Amino acid sequence: MIHQSSPYFIFLIIGGVINLGLAVLIWRRRTLTLRGGVPFLLFLIAAMLWTFGYALEIAGSDAPTVALAGYIQYLGIVSAPILLLIFVVEFLGMGHLLTRRNIALLCVVPIFTVIMYLTNDYHYLFYRSVMLVDRGGWTSLELVYGRYFWVHCAYSYAIIFIALAFIIRHYLAAPPHYRNHLLLLLIAAAVPSTASIAYVLRLTPFGDLDITPFAFTVMGIAIAGGVLRYRLFDIVPVARSLVVEMMADGVIVLNAENRIVDMNPAAGRLTGSDPKSALGLPVAAILPLQDDPGALLAAGGRIGIELAADGRTRHCDVRCLPIPGQMQEATGRLIMIRDITDEKIAEDALNQANRKLNLLSSITRHDILNQLTALLGYLELARETTQEAMFKKYLDRLESIAQTIRSRIEFTRTYQDLGIHAPEWQGIRAAFSRAASQLPHPEIAVEMQDVDFEIFADPMFEKVCYNLLENTVRHAEDATAVRIAAQTDGSGLLLIVEDDGAGIPTSMKERIFLRGIGKNSGHGLFLVREILMITGITIVENGREGAGARFDIRVPKGKFRPDGSAASCG
Repeated sequence: MIHQSSPYFIFLIIGGVINLGLAVLIWRRRTLTLRGGVPFLLFLIAAMLWTFGYALEIAGSDAPTVALAGYIQYLGIVSAPILLLIFVVEFLGMGHLLTRRNIALLCVVPIFTVIMYLTNDYHYLFYRSVMLVDRGGWTSLELVYGRYFWVHCAYSYAIIFIALAFIIRHYLAAPPHYRNHLLLLLIAAAVPSTASIAYVLRLTPFGDLDITPFAFTVMGIAIAGGVLRYRLFDIVPVARSLVVEMMADGVIVLNAENRIVDMNPAAGRLTGSDPKSALGLPVAAILPLQDDPGALLAAGGRIGIELAADGRTRHCDVRCLPIPGQMQEATGRLIMIRDITDEKIAEDALNQANRKLNLLSSITRHDILNQLTALLGYLELARETTQEAMFKKYLDRLESIAQTIRSRIEFTRTYQDLGIHAPEWQGIRAAFSRAASQLPHPEIAVEMQDVDFEIFADPMFEKVCYNLLENTVRHAEDATAVRIAAQTDGSGLLLIVEDDGAGIPTSMKERIFLRGIGKNSGHGLFLVREILMITGITIVENGREGAGARFDIRVPKGKFRPDGSAASCG
């Protein structure tokens, strides 16, 4: 290897060291875990290979050294444009484009370029001639480009221009606080690219000197400033169109004539419309607005509506916002649709629960006052009587009244949590399993079939399950099993809870749900019905006397759904 002195060698080494330092900085700041970190590090490595390879070419004055330098350079030359594009696409939040197939296609031409470069001596399609020329004190290459060289250039510059176009498009659409990041990125990508084009087209005043590796120094300084000052990789811009596409809320854009010019997939799902087919239609064609959006905007810009799609009705909150133009006049409108079905159901259920609590409290208070009136009456009679038999009779009555009052107070403890918490989705299988584990007679078998559903019910639904199972234990003394099954039909979900006991007489089928009916407190099935009714769920007894009790629980549409957790476990 023969060395020579060149005034440009030291500048190339400085540029390569700057990029090496930037690579170390990115590595030490854990940037590799952030979006775009890995491809940018690989891009810096490609830039270093290009820079150090060119430094070796300038420092060498013999053919073997120059040939080795060329091999090193072209590893960076062919990979830098591809890595730049991959970095830009990932950094700008378009990583879904980087499939294995697309990356493989991007690499076809660079791989073929390396092969053509290495085999140039056999076909001269890359360089028609390569000569070492004395430049007056130092030696450099004089190249005559072949046909394939221009194919390589066209492909590489096309890749670079695509990357620059992505950056410019995002820069123009980005909010002000993101533009400094994108401007630095634009400078870092444009400076070496411009230098490379100028060198290939012989537009520089430096003759055969390739200024591209020197431009990588400018790129390194720009990126280093972005990392240190603007935390370039810590705060990355997100493509707004991607955010809108992924929103759970529906978004519809209208022009000045209230016709649809854009809508996201969520709006299509909520309205039951195809976003592409809806373009150009009046907004009233998919939204049941009583007035036009202009009137909605004038009225405060917010209404509640019901939308029917996918066989269910959703309660939605609709907002209308103006899209200002250059003269502050509305050039269109933005309609946002939020599904508030669960919130609406929960609100209605809480209101229903409050009404039930007020009613139950009133009834209980009335019952206790009546019992206290009777208690005071018997106390007065006991005080006045002189007969021991009558006195004992009055004491028995007083004890019975006290037990009744105690029962009423215990009942208040049972239903004090009714409706306090908002209804929630609860798995049928999980609720009955927990209830069965608490039964005083676990020898009764509990069988469940096709119950992998969730229902929207008061958090006391588990108490419902327990009371239904306990009802079998207490009242169906000869029962050996409880069977729980679920099936869907046109009106909703039918949940069946049945046992193999003696059953319930026809005259008692409705009365068993009244308060105070039963062998014990008489509150069990009464609470079952009250808890279920909070979210519109009904229960009736449809068994046959002598063939076992059967409770049919009807869950309306919109109040049940498949139990995903049960499916994943089973």
